[in-house]
Amino acid sequence: MASDNLFLVARVSADALLKNLEWVTSTRAPYKAVDPIDIDDELLDSVFDMYRTTYSAIDERFNIPYKQALFEYNRWLLIEDDNGNLLGFVLIKTTPFGFKIGLTASDRSDSGKKAVRDFHERVFFIKGVYAEVSESMKHIVLKAKVPKVTAVDARKILADKKLKAHKDGYYYIRSITGIGERVKIMVGKPEL
Repeated sequence: MASDNLFLVARVSADALLKNLEWVTSTRAPYKAVDPIDIDDELLDSVFDMYRTTYSAIDERFNIPYKQALFEYNRWLLIEDDNGNLLGFVLIKTTPFGFKIGLTASDRSDSGKKAVRDFHERVFFIKGVYAEVSESMKHIVLKAKVPKVTAVDARKILADKKLKAHKDGYYYIRSITGIGERVKIMVGKPEL
């Protein structure tokens, strides 16, 4: 089970996401331990703006109101081009069940979208990595045939949330604060 409280940041190229991703659940390189207070404002603004642009296109209500709330996620994967420009990001939260992929966004360029898609098509095969998905991400990961988590197991992981399971045993409906009910499916390999 994941239990570290480190705040880790990894800066990787899009090509690096096509290689072994086992490091995602470790504390080794390309991660570097940082104090969140040392994240510079320009980077924080870039991640926050990319988040708002991506998620507001899905639903205007999907907006974290302030950028400091991003620090709820203690592992940041920053995907950069050859010049160090941010193509996309994946924010991960360490939980008792492993590493929950939380927020994901790209700069909307073809290379940014491809990098994020490549990551999601591969990372959910790693033990301990999981996510709740809906909307377009659901189509990407299910097309890649990533492992699905039953609604019964999702209920164990999301014990503080009310879930209403669908008949298929995988999909469920849950209420998202400020948004309302959403159909979701959990994917990956959480540690139960």
